[in-house]
Amino acid sequence: MTHRRMKIGVALLVGLSASVFAFLGGEWALRHGIPPTTVFERWVAERGGDGPRVLVLGDSFFTRLPGRPDIHDRLLERILPSGLQVLNPSRPGIGPHDYLRLFVESVEHFTPDVVLLSHYVGNDLLDLGCWRAVDEVIAEATEPSARERVFDSSFLLSHLEALARDYAMRHPDFDWDALEARGIPPDDLERARRFEVNPWVIGMGESWPTYYRETLFVDSDCARLAWQNTVVVLDEILRRARAIGAAVVPVVFPHTLQVNDLHLALYARWQLDVDASMESATRPQDLLREYYAARGVEMLDLLPAFKEASEQLYWTHDEHLAPAGQRVAAREIADFLLEAALPRTARP
Repeated sequence: MTHRRMKIGVALLVGLSASVFAFLGGEWALRHGIPPTTVFERWVAERGGDGPRVLVLGDSFFTRLPGRPDIHDRLLERILPSGLQVLNPSRPGIGPHDYLRLFVESVEHFTPDVVLLSHYVGNDLLDLGCWRAVDEVIAEATEPSARERVFDSSFLLSHLEALARDYAMRHPDFDWDALEARGIPPDDLERARRFEVNPWVIGMGESWPTYYRETLFVDSDCARLAWQNTVVVLDEILRRARAIGAAVVPVVFPHTLQVNDLHLALYARWQLDVDASMESATRPQDLLREYYAARGVEMLDLLPAFKEASEQLYWTHDEHLAPAGQRVAAREIADFLLEAALPRTARP
Protein backbone atom coordinates (compact mmCIF):
# COMPACT_ATOMS: atom_id res chain seq x y z
CA MET A 1 0.00 0.00 0.00
CA THR A 2 2.81 2.38 0.91
CA HIS A 3 4.56 1.68 -2.39
CA ARG A 4 1.33 2.40 -4.28
CA ARG A 5 0.88 5.71 -2.44
CA MET A 6 4.43 6.69 -3.33
CA LYS A 7 3.75 6.01 -7.01
CA ILE A 8 0.58 8.11 -6.85
CA GLY A 9 2.46 10.90 -5.09
CA VAL A 10 5.24 10.85 -7.67
CA ALA A 11 2.68 10.92 -10.50
CA LEU A 12 0.90 13.92 -8.92
CA LEU A 13 4.21 15.72 -8.42
CA VAL A 14 5.24 15.08 -12.00
CA GLY A 15 1.85 16.22 -13.26
CA LEU A 16 1.98 19.40 -11.15
CA SER A 17 5.53 20.14 -12.27
CA ALA A 18 4.56 19.65 -15.92
CA SER A 19 1.59 22.01 -15.48
CA VAL A 20 3.76 24.68 -13.87
CA PHE A 21 6.39 24.25 -16.60
CA ALA A 22 3.72 24.49 -19.32
CA PHE A 23 2.25 27.63 -17.74
CA LEU A 24 5.61 29.36 -17.30
CA GLY A 25 6.73 28.20 -20.75
CA GLY A 26 3.53 29.54 -22.29
CA GLU A 27 3.98 32.86 -20.49
CA TRP A 28 7.57 33.17 -21.73
CA ALA A 29 6.62 32.20 -25.30
CA LEU A 30 3.77 34.68 -25.59
CA ARG A 31 5.72 37.49 -23.92
CA HIS A 32 8.47 36.98 -26.51
CA GLY A 33 6.10 36.51 -29.44
CA ILE A 34 6.62 32.74 -29.78
CA PRO A 35 4.36 31.63 -31.32
CA PRO A 36 3.08 34.89 -32.79
CA THR A 37 -0.70 34.98 -32.46
CA THR A 38 -3.30 37.59 -33.24
CA VAL A 39 -4.14 37.79 -29.54
CA PHE A 40 -0.54 38.60 -28.67
CA GLU A 41 0.10 40.84 -31.67
CA ARG A 42 -2.77 43.15 -30.72
CA TRP A 43 -0.48 44.59 -28.06
CA VAL A 44 2.63 44.92 -30.24
CA ALA A 45 3.19 48.40 -31.66
CA GLU A 46 4.42 48.83 -35.24
CA ARG A 47 7.12 51.49 -35.47
CA GLY A 48 8.16 53.47 -38.50
CA GLY A 49 10.33 55.76 -36.36
CA ASP A 50 10.07 58.00 -33.33
CA GLY A 51 7.12 60.00 -34.63
CA PRO A 52 3.66 60.46 -33.12
CA ARG A 53 2.06 57.42 -31.50
CA VAL A 54 -1.29 56.33 -32.93
CA LEU A 55 -3.72 54.06 -31.06
CA VAL A 56 -6.36 52.38 -33.27
CA LEU A 57 -9.66 51.45 -31.61
CA GLY A 58 -11.92 49.47 -33.92
CA ASP A 59 -13.90 46.33 -34.62
CA SER A 60 -13.63 43.72 -37.37
CA PHE A 61 -13.04 46.43 -39.98
CA PHE A 62 -9.66 47.12 -38.36
CA THR A 63 -8.87 43.62 -37.06
CA ARG A 64 -5.59 42.14 -38.22
CA LEU A 65 -6.03 39.02 -40.38
CA PRO A 66 -3.12 36.57 -40.10
CA GLY A 67 -1.80 35.46 -43.47
CA ARG A 68 -4.10 37.77 -45.44
CA PRO A 69 -3.93 41.44 -46.46
CA ASP A 70 -6.14 43.66 -44.32
CA ILE A 71 -6.81 47.33 -43.76
CA HIS A 72 -4.25 47.38 -40.94
CA ASP A 73 -1.46 46.35 -43.32
CA ARG A 74 -2.58 48.73 -46.05
CA LEU A 75 -2.75 51.65 -43.62
CA LEU A 76 0.71 50.91 -42.21
CA GLU A 77 2.15 50.89 -45.73
CA ARG A 78 1.03 54.49 -46.08
CA ILE A 79 1.80 55.98 -42.67
CA LEU A 80 4.82 54.14 -41.27
CA PRO A 81 7.22 55.76 -43.78
CA SER A 82 6.29 59.05 -42.10
CA GLY A 83 7.74 57.75 -38.84
CA LEU A 84 4.51 57.04 -36.99
CA GLN A 85 4.13 54.38 -34.29
CA VAL A 86 0.89 52.37 -34.35
CA LEU A 87 -0.76 50.11 -31.79
CA ASN A 88 -3.89 48.33 -33.04
CA PRO A 89 -5.69 46.11 -30.48
CA SER A 90 -8.92 46.04 -32.53
CA ARG A 91 -10.95 42.84 -32.56
CA PRO A 92 -14.21 41.63 -34.13
CA GLY A 93 -17.65 41.99 -32.61
CA ILE A 94 -17.03 45.02 -30.38
CA GLY A 95 -18.46 48.53 -30.17
CA PRO A 96 -18.00 51.92 -28.48
CA HIS A 97 -18.09 50.65 -24.88
CA ASP A 98 -15.44 48.06 -25.79
CA TYR A 99 -13.34 50.83 -27.35
CA LEU A 100 -13.42 52.56 -23.97
CA ARG A 101 -12.16 49.39 -22.30
CA LEU A 102 -9.42 48.97 -24.93
CA PHE A 103 -8.39 52.59 -24.43
CA VAL A 104 -8.05 52.11 -20.67
CA GLU A 105 -6.05 48.90 -21.15
CA SER A 106 -3.85 50.30 -23.92
CA VAL A 107 -2.71 53.52 -22.24
CA GLU A 108 -1.12 51.49 -19.45
CA HIS A 109 1.52 50.40 -21.98
CA PHE A 110 1.28 52.83 -24.90
CA THR A 111 0.57 56.54 -24.41
CA PRO A 112 -0.85 57.77 -27.73
CA ASP A 113 -0.61 61.18 -29.32
CA VAL A 114 -3.58 60.30 -31.56
CA VAL A 115 -6.53 57.96 -30.98
CA LEU A 116 -7.97 56.70 -34.26
CA LEU A 117 -11.56 55.90 -33.27
CA SER A 118 -13.42 53.73 -35.77
CA HIS A 119 -17.20 53.74 -36.15
CA TYR A 120 -19.11 51.24 -38.28
CA VAL A 121 -22.66 52.53 -38.72
CA GLY A 122 -23.91 49.03 -39.52
CA ASN A 123 -24.06 48.19 -35.82
CA ASP A 124 -22.06 50.55 -33.59
CA LEU A 125 -24.92 52.93 -32.92
CA LEU A 126 -27.18 50.14 -31.64
CA ASP A 127 -24.61 48.45 -29.41
CA LEU A 128 -25.69 50.50 -26.39
CA GLY A 129 -29.42 50.02 -26.88
CA CYS A 130 -32.31 49.54 -24.50
CA TRP A 131 -31.05 46.64 -22.44
CA ARG A 132 -28.33 48.05 -20.16
CA ALA A 133 -27.74 51.13 -18.02
CA VAL A 134 -24.93 53.17 -19.54
CA ASP A 135 -23.34 54.00 -16.17
CA GLU A 136 -22.90 50.28 -15.51
CA VAL A 137 -21.32 49.85 -18.93
CA ILE A 138 -18.80 52.63 -18.24
CA ALA A 139 -18.00 51.22 -14.80
CA GLU A 140 -17.29 47.79 -16.27
CA ALA A 141 -15.12 49.27 -19.02
CA THR A 142 -13.04 51.47 -16.73
CA GLU A 143 -12.93 49.43 -13.52
CA PRO A 144 -12.28 45.77 -14.43
CA SER A 145 -13.27 43.16 -11.87
CA ALA A 146 -10.70 41.22 -9.85
CA ARG A 147 -11.08 38.22 -12.18
CA GLU A 148 -10.43 40.35 -15.23
CA ARG A 149 -7.32 41.84 -13.61
CA VAL A 150 -5.99 38.33 -13.04
CA PHE A 151 -6.49 37.55 -16.72
CA ASP A 152 -4.93 40.85 -17.75
CA SER A 153 -1.82 40.05 -15.69
CA SER A 154 -1.19 36.76 -17.49
CA PHE A 155 -0.40 36.53 -21.19
CA LEU A 156 -1.24 32.82 -21.24
CA LEU A 157 -4.58 33.08 -19.43
CA SER A 158 -5.59 36.06 -21.54
CA HIS A 159 -4.58 34.14 -24.66
CA LEU A 160 -6.62 31.07 -23.68
CA GLU A 161 -9.62 33.21 -22.78
CA ALA A 162 -9.44 35.01 -26.12
CA LEU A 163 -9.14 31.71 -27.99
CA ALA A 164 -12.25 30.42 -26.23
CA ARG A 165 -14.12 33.62 -27.07
CA ASP A 166 -13.02 33.50 -30.70
CA TYR A 167 -14.03 29.82 -30.93
CA ALA A 168 -17.49 30.65 -29.60
CA MET A 169 -17.81 33.42 -32.20
CA ARG A 170 -16.74 31.10 -34.99
CA HIS A 171 -19.16 28.35 -33.93
CA PRO A 172 -22.44 30.14 -33.20
CA ASP A 173 -25.38 28.18 -31.87
CA PHE A 174 -28.33 28.83 -34.20
CA ASP A 175 -31.52 26.94 -34.81
CA TRP A 176 -30.65 26.16 -38.41
CA ASP A 177 -33.79 24.06 -38.94
CA ALA A 178 -36.00 26.98 -37.85
CA LEU A 179 -34.20 29.32 -40.24
CA GLU A 180 -34.66 26.88 -43.12
CA ALA A 181 -38.34 26.48 -42.20
CA ARG A 182 -38.70 30.27 -42.48
CA GLY A 183 -37.54 30.06 -46.08
CA ILE A 184 -33.84 30.95 -45.85
CA PRO A 185 -32.19 29.15 -48.82
CA PRO A 186 -30.32 25.99 -47.73
CA ASP A 187 -27.23 27.05 -49.72
CA ASP A 188 -27.01 30.27 -47.72
CA LEU A 189 -27.42 28.39 -44.45
CA GLU A 190 -24.65 26.00 -45.40
CA ARG A 191 -22.37 28.94 -46.14
CA ALA A 192 -23.29 30.41 -42.76
CA ARG A 193 -22.37 27.15 -41.05
CA ARG A 194 -18.93 27.38 -42.70
CA PHE A 195 -18.77 31.07 -41.78
CA GLU A 196 -18.51 32.07 -45.44
CA VAL A 197 -21.38 34.46 -44.79
CA ASN A 198 -22.18 36.19 -41.51
CA PRO A 199 -24.55 33.85 -39.58
CA TRP A 200 -25.70 36.68 -37.29
CA VAL A 201 -27.00 38.67 -40.26
CA ILE A 202 -28.95 35.65 -41.48
CA GLY A 203 -30.27 35.08 -37.95
CA MET A 204 -31.53 38.67 -37.71
CA GLY A 205 -34.15 37.90 -40.35
CA GLU A 206 -35.89 36.01 -37.56
CA SER A 207 -34.74 37.76 -34.38
CA TRP A 208 -34.67 41.43 -35.45
CA PRO A 209 -35.75 41.99 -39.09
CA THR A 210 -35.88 45.80 -38.68
CA TYR A 211 -32.30 46.01 -37.37
CA TYR A 212 -30.79 47.82 -40.36
CA ARG A 213 -33.78 50.11 -40.71
CA GLU A 214 -33.43 51.17 -37.09
CA THR A 215 -29.68 51.65 -37.20
CA LEU A 216 -29.58 53.54 -40.52
CA PHE A 217 -32.58 55.79 -39.87
CA VAL A 218 -32.30 55.88 -36.03
CA ASP A 219 -36.10 55.84 -36.01
CA SER A 220 -37.02 53.68 -33.03
CA ASP A 221 -37.07 54.26 -29.27
CA CYS A 222 -34.30 51.70 -28.87
CA ALA A 223 -32.12 53.33 -31.53
CA ARG A 224 -32.61 56.80 -30.05
CA LEU A 225 -31.74 55.58 -26.55
CA ALA A 226 -28.73 53.74 -27.94
CA TRP A 227 -27.48 56.99 -29.48
CA GLN A 228 -27.91 58.85 -26.17
CA ASN A 229 -25.91 56.14 -24.42
CA THR A 230 -23.27 56.22 -27.15
CA VAL A 231 -22.80 59.95 -26.57
CA VAL A 232 -22.10 59.30 -22.88
CA VAL A 233 -19.47 56.67 -23.71
CA LEU A 234 -17.84 58.80 -26.42
CA ASP A 235 -17.67 61.73 -24.00
CA GLU A 236 -15.76 59.51 -21.59
CA ILE A 237 -13.30 58.48 -24.32
CA LEU A 238 -12.76 62.13 -25.31
CA ARG A 239 -12.29 63.15 -21.68
CA ARG A 240 -9.67 60.49 -21.07
CA ALA A 241 -7.88 61.23 -24.34
CA ARG A 242 -7.66 64.94 -23.57
CA ALA A 243 -6.39 64.16 -20.07
CA ILE A 244 -3.27 62.61 -21.62
CA GLY A 245 -3.00 65.19 -24.41
CA ALA A 246 -4.12 62.85 -27.21
CA ALA A 247 -6.12 64.03 -30.22
CA VAL A 248 -9.13 61.90 -31.24
CA VAL A 249 -9.57 61.14 -34.94
CA PRO A 250 -13.00 59.61 -35.66
CA VAL A 251 -13.34 57.54 -38.84
CA VAL A 252 -16.82 56.47 -39.96
CA PHE A 253 -17.29 53.39 -42.15
CA PRO A 254 -20.59 53.30 -44.06
CA HIS A 255 -22.90 50.33 -44.27
CA THR A 256 -23.02 48.55 -47.61
CA LEU A 257 -26.70 49.50 -48.08
CA GLN A 258 -25.70 53.19 -47.97
CA VAL A 259 -23.15 52.75 -50.76
CA ASN A 260 -25.06 50.77 -53.42
CA ASP A 261 -27.55 47.93 -53.91
CA LEU A 262 -24.94 45.11 -53.92
CA HIS A 263 -26.55 43.34 -50.94
CA LEU A 264 -30.13 44.59 -51.23
CA ALA A 265 -31.56 41.44 -52.84
CA LEU A 266 -29.40 39.23 -50.63
CA TYR A 267 -30.70 40.75 -47.39
CA ALA A 268 -34.25 40.68 -48.67
CA ARG A 269 -33.76 36.95 -49.36
CA TRP A 270 -32.70 36.59 -45.73
CA GLN A 271 -36.02 38.27 -44.75
CA LEU A 272 -34.51 41.49 -43.45
CA ASP A 273 -36.60 44.64 -43.75
CA VAL A 274 -34.53 46.53 -46.34
CA ASP A 275 -35.30 48.66 -49.39
CA ALA A 276 -33.68 51.06 -51.84
CA SER A 277 -34.34 54.11 -49.63
CA MET A 278 -31.49 53.03 -47.37
CA GLU A 279 -28.98 54.12 -50.01
CA SER A 280 -29.86 57.72 -49.17
CA ALA A 281 -29.87 57.21 -45.38
CA THR A 282 -27.18 59.31 -43.68
CA ARG A 283 -28.65 59.75 -40.21
CA PRO A 284 -25.83 57.91 -38.35
CA GLN A 285 -23.16 60.00 -40.09
CA ASP A 286 -25.13 63.18 -39.46
CA LEU A 287 -25.44 62.43 -35.74
CA LEU A 288 -21.74 61.63 -35.41
CA ARG A 289 -20.72 64.71 -37.40
CA GLU A 290 -22.90 66.99 -35.24
CA TYR A 291 -21.58 65.36 -32.08
CA TYR A 292 -17.91 65.78 -32.97
CA ALA A 293 -18.35 69.27 -34.43
CA ALA A 294 -19.90 70.43 -31.14
CA ARG A 295 -16.74 69.21 -29.38
CA GLY A 296 -14.27 70.70 -31.82
CA VAL A 297 -13.25 67.37 -33.38
CA GLU A 298 -12.92 66.86 -37.14
CA MET A 299 -14.40 63.60 -38.44
CA LEU A 300 -13.61 61.55 -41.54
CA ASP A 301 -16.73 60.21 -43.24
CA LEU A 302 -15.79 57.50 -45.75
CA LEU A 303 -19.23 57.42 -47.39
CA PRO A 304 -18.47 59.98 -50.17
CA ALA A 305 -15.26 58.20 -51.21
CA PHE A 306 -17.03 54.83 -51.16
CA LYS A 307 -19.86 56.14 -53.34
CA GLU A 308 -17.38 57.53 -55.87
CA ALA A 309 -15.39 54.30 -56.15
CA SER A 310 -15.94 52.23 -59.30
CA GLU A 311 -14.69 48.92 -57.87
CA GLN A 312 -16.64 46.46 -55.70
CA LEU A 313 -15.73 47.48 -52.17
CA TYR A 314 -17.52 44.73 -50.22
CA TRP A 315 -17.49 40.96 -50.49
CA THR A 316 -20.37 39.57 -52.53
CA HIS A 317 -21.98 37.73 -49.60
CA ASP A 318 -20.60 39.75 -46.70
CA GLU A 319 -20.69 43.39 -45.63
CA HIS A 320 -16.99 43.47 -44.70
CA LEU A 321 -14.51 45.17 -46.98
CA ALA A 322 -13.02 43.38 -49.96
CA PRO A 323 -9.43 44.29 -50.96
CA ALA A 324 -10.63 47.25 -53.06
CA GLY A 325 -12.60 48.61 -50.10
CA GLN A 326 -9.60 48.19 -47.83
CA ARG A 327 -7.43 50.14 -50.27
CA VAL A 328 -9.90 53.03 -50.57
CA ALA A 329 -10.37 53.21 -46.80
CA ALA A 330 -6.63 53.03 -46.06
CA ARG A 331 -5.89 55.77 -48.59
CA GLU A 332 -8.54 58.12 -47.19
CA ILE A 333 -7.58 57.45 -43.57
CA ALA A 334 -3.86 57.91 -44.21
CA ASP A 335 -4.41 61.20 -46.02
CA PHE A 336 -6.73 62.46 -43.31
CA LEU A 337 -4.41 61.36 -40.53
CA LEU A 338 -1.25 62.86 -42.00
CA GLU A 339 -2.68 66.05 -43.49
CA ALA A 340 -5.56 67.06 -41.25
CA ALA A 341 -5.69 65.24 -37.95
CA LEU A 342 -2.18 65.25 -36.49
CA PRO A 343 -1.32 68.36 -34.51
CA ARG A 344 0.90 70.53 -36.69
CA THR A 345 3.68 70.44 -34.10
CA ALA A 346 3.59 66.62 -34.17
CA ARG A 347 3.50 66.05 -37.93
CA PRO A 348 6.48 64.15 -39.35
